Amino acid sequence: MMAFLPAAKADDLWQGELLSLNIGGVSVFLTRLPEGVRAYKNACPHQGVPLTDGWLHDCLLTCSAHQWEFNLSNGQGMNPESARLTTYAVKEEGGVIYIDPESERNIP
Repeated sequence: MMAFLPAAKADDLWQGELLSLNIGGVSVFLTRLPEGVRAYKNACPHQGVPLTDGWLHDCLLTCSAHQWEFNLSNGQGMNPESARLTTYAVKEEGGVIYIDPESERNIP
């Protein structure tokens, strides 16, 4: 059963931004892309560095520590390709973005 918790006002997240927050005891970040809002664990799978310390260009996020790159459209690693981000179920309703912090999964 999904337990969505309010995470942010939809107006607080603009396209191309990263928003770091703690929801249900989990460090996550939100990003708004043309195809919608995505929620990911705010830790690089390499060494756990907060990904919001990195650089975002279009939908490509580069980790600040060792320049690992991730496609935020789907969480897939670009460099290295074997890396994947942990994602969370997210929905937007009534001007609010909700995350289910118990829905953690690695993208296949």
